[in-house]
Amino acid sequence: MTSLSADCPLVVDFDATGVFVNIRHEAFFRAFVRGPSVAVYRALAGREQTPEPPATRGGMPVAEPVLDLIRQARAEGRRVLLCTTGSGRAAHAAAEWLGCIDGVIETPPPAKGQGDRAARLVAMFGEGGFDYLGTSAHDLPVWAQARTALVHSRDGTLAPRVQGARRVVQVSLAPKAGLADWVRQLRLYQWAKNLLLFAPLLAAQRASDPVAVGWLLVAFLAFGIVASSTYVLNDLIDLEADRQHARKRERPVAAGLIPVRQAAFVVPFGVWLGLSLAYVVSPVFMAVMVIYMAVTLVYSLWLKKAVLVDAICLAGLYTLRVIAGAVVIGNALSPWLLMFSLFLFLSLAYLKRYTELSSVPAARRRQMVAGRGYGPRDLTLVLALGIGAAYSSLVILALYLFSDQALRFYASPYVMVVAIPILGYWISHMWLQAMRGHMGHDPVLHSLRDRNSLVAVALFFAVFLVGAHIF
Repeated sequence: MTSLSADCPLVVDFDATGVFVNIRHEAFFRAFVRGPSVAVYRALAGREQTPEPPATRGGMPVAEPVLDLIRQARAEGRRVLLCTTGSGRAAHAAAEWLGCIDGVIETPPPAKGQGDRAARLVAMFGEGGFDYLGTSAHDLPVWAQARTALVHSRDGTLAPRVQGARRVVQVSLAPKAGLADWVRQLRLYQWAKNLLLFAPLLAAQRASDPVAVGWLLVAFLAFGIVASSTYVLNDLIDLEADRQHARKRERPVAAGLIPVRQAAFVVPFGVWLGLSLAYVVSPVFMAVMVIYMAVTLVYSLWLKKAVLVDAICLAGLYTLRVIAGAVVIGNALSPWLLMFSLFLFLSLAYLKRYTELSSVPAARRRQMVAGRGYGPRDLTLVLALGIGAAYSSLVILALYLFSDQALRFYASPYVMVVAIPILGYWISHMWLQAMRGHMGHDPVLHSLRDRNSLVAVALFFAVFLVGAHIF
C-alpha cells in the first residue's frame, strides 16, 4: 500500500472514478425506469439527468484497492473528501454508507475539462495542498495542481501523461472487461432458446429442406443478436436491483467491469444489426422481432414487477420464437404446437421464479425480492402453478397425438405416445432439481449442463423422428 503524508486531505473524484461507477452515465437509466419518455426527451435535448442516490449501499459497487487507500488515509488521520459536479445527493448517500468519508465538495459544471474543479480545490487547500484520486484524462488539470496524483484507470498510459504534480502514483489498473466478460454479459448460452425457431420445421417434417434450414440459420443468428441486445438493456435498467442480488451483482455491468457507456452502445448497434439480418430473411419475420423487442422492453420496465403477469409474459416471449420459426419457413402455425408451447414455457417461467425465491436467505424470508413482485412466502403458489402448467402441456400433447390431425400427418402417431412419459420425466426432474436447490439461477443453463436433461430431450425428438418416418 502506498504511504501518503498526513498533512493534507485526500480528495476523491466521485462522478466517474473507479471507486464508484460512472454515476452520470447510470443516471439516465435510473431516470428511464421512472419515466422513459422524459428521460429520452432530456437526453435528446442535451440535458443531463440529475443523479439520484441508489436505494441501498449495495446499489453502488466500490473498487476495493481504492477503498483500501481511503481507509489508509483515515487511519493516518487525514480527511477524505468526495468531489462531485451535480451529483451531490448521491455523493452524500455514498459518504454515509461508507462511513469513512469526512465530507463532500460540490463544484460547478466545468467550462473546460476539470479546470473549474482544479481552481476550486486550489482555493480551498492551496496549490499542492491536496492529493487527488481520479480516473480519466478529464482529471489532468486537477492532478496538475495536486501534491500527489493518484491514478486509478483502465488506461495504463494515463499516469505518464500527468504533469505538475509532485508525485504520481498508479493506485491500480481498474479491471478491464475481457472477452469472457462480454460473453457472460451477452449471455450467449441463452441463444439455445432460439433453437425453438426450428420447432415448426420439425413439426412440419421439413428438416431435409436445405432452403428452409438455411433461412432458419440466418434467423437464428438475427434473433440471437437482438436477444443479446435486450439482455444488455435489461441489465442496464435493472442495475440497482441486480446489485442487491447475491448472484446478479456479479454480472459484468452490475459489477462495474463493463462501463455503462460501452454497454449502452451495444444495445442500438445490436438491434440495428439483428433487424437488418431479419429484414433479409423476411419483412414479416422482422415485424415479429420488433414485437419481441417491444414486449421485452415493456417487461423490463413494468411487467417483471407484476405478479403472475410476468410469468405469462416470459412464456409469450418463448412462444414468439416458435411463431417466428413458422413465419420463416412459410408454414401455418399449428394451434396444438402453439398451446403446447405456451403451457410448457409457462412452467419454465415459474421454475425460474421458484429458483429465485428459494435462494433468498432465511433472514429475508418476509421481504419481497428486489425488482420483483414476489416474496419467499409465495413459493408454494409458484410451485403449484409451475407444475400445473407443465402437466397441462403433457395433456395437450396427449390429445394431439390422438387427434385426427396427427393420424393424417404422422406415419405412426401411436408410437410417439412414448414421448409423453419422456417429457413428463424431464419436467418432473427439473422441478425436483429446483426443490433440492440444484437448479442454479437459470433453467436453460442447467438443462445444457445436466446429463439427464440432455438425454431426455434427445430421446423426445428421437421418438418423434421414428414415429414420423419409420413405422
